[in-house]
Amino acid sequence: KSVAKKPKEKVENNLFKISIKLGNEVIKGEGLTALEALRNIPVPRKITTKGILTISHGDKKKELIYTVPKLKRLFYPNAQPILVKWLAMLMK
Repeated sequence: KSVAKKPKEKVENNLFKISIKLGNEVIKGEGLTALEALRNIPVPRKITTKGILTISHGDKKKELIYTVPKLKRLFYPNAQPILVKWLAMLMK
């Protein structure tokens, strides 16, 4: 007898999760890679306040406060691979 739920739990723990808190709103994305998680976040219509970015993978987690220009830069397609690589290196 094998339990089918164990592999699913392992897959969920191995997902990268990125959330951005903008005021009262929290937008989230997840994926197998950090870049995929960032690209799964819906792009906000307008960013007018600084926000708290949280990236996690398994038991590793990092929270950063981002200003408006840095938050906008997160959604530039050419900058995403570089920024995500930097974020993934910061996780403890």
